[in-house]
Amino acid sequence: MRKSILGCLSVATMAFLGTMPGSYAQTTTTNVTVKTSTGTMGEYLADANGMSLYMFDLDNPGKSNCLGQCAKVWPPLTVSGSQSTFTAGGTANSSMLSPITRDDGILQLTYNKLPLYTYAGDKAAGDTNGQGIKESGGMWYLVKPDGTKLMPTGSTAQ
Repeated sequence: MRKSILGCLSVATMAFLGTMPGSYAQTTTTNVTVKTSTGTMGEYLADANGMSLYMFDLDNPGKSNCLGQCAKVWPPLTVSGSQSTFTAGGTANSSMLSPITRDDGILQLTYNKLPLYTYAGDKAAGDTNGQGIKESGGMWYLVKPDGTKLMPTGSTAQ
């Protein structure tokens, strides 16, 4: 399913910029795919390269609370200022994708209104090293195709 939005989407990379405090690496692309992957924990969202996408439990709908050093470790899936197209693959739903403006002025892609992030500790497609980590004051979870957090195995809390 294709959807057009204002903004070129950028996929945040796993490298740190290190040149400016609070900055994080980005790669610009005009067509972005958010798709589903399946692993031992179940089905979750990933970017076009198969890198896992996460949500932060301290974020609010339409508001990212991961800035500065946090955004270096958890690079946001970003959007730039011109027309772009993105695709939802697998059981991901393109109507749940939309951009928000972060406090640092960067546009970030959300799913079900919750900001999407990659994790610097994931080195290859299918890695889910960020799942269930407590960092930057909150918990990090993979995102399920219905837009909710994927709870770690054995957890019953929602």
